Amino acid sequence: MRKIILEEGMATDLQLQILDIPVEQLDFDGCFDYAYSVNVMEHVHDVEKALSNVAKGLAAGACYRFTCPNYLFPYEPHFNIPTLFSKKLTERILGWKIFRSESMPDPAGTWKSLNWINVIQVGRIIQRQPELNLTFNRSMLVAALERIATDSVFAERRSPLIRSLIILLVRLQAHKLFGLLPASLQPIMDCRIEKKSNSEIR
Repeated sequence: MRKIILEEGMATDLQLQILDIPVEQLDFDGCFDYAYSVNVMEHVHDVEKALSNVAKGLAAGACYRFTCPNYLFPYEPHFNIPTLFSKKLTERILGWKIFRSESMPDPAGTWKSLNWINVIQVGRIIQRQPELNLTFNRSMLVAALERIATDSVFAERRSPLIRSLIILLVRLQAHKLFGLLPASLQPIMDCRIEKKSNSEIR
């Protein structure tokens, strides 16, 4: 993704700046019109600091949109395993599967980086910042199921049994029912954080 953005920037003579720092060290004030991340927030060291720093960098009326797993849902997508109430308990019982994973270049490092972020946690963090509005898009799971049914490369990450079940649900259009679930019960978090305009804050 970084390569695509850099190539596009060069083609249009944009001067792009790369900051090779953790988001916890980001220090900008009101200068970004839009921010996004895809499957990043579950790896940050300090979720509250990360969200606060990104929000601080947004201009009034701008937004940050991110997608990542919701660990209230009992499934860990990096390792394709069920979760058992907590990271510690999941590791204790399924550590043999986690640390011997052949689909991960660095299973121990990946597992260590996971912060178990969830919808309720994000809601509480944003609630403490009155200048921000928070919404969750509940259609991301529906779109992901449709992609699994139509994108063979994406589908290969799932077991044959799960793929077959998803394809059947999509053919029957039953997968659309998942869009009715509250955000807290969905496996994918699609979050939009908007900084209120100056008039809204007043």
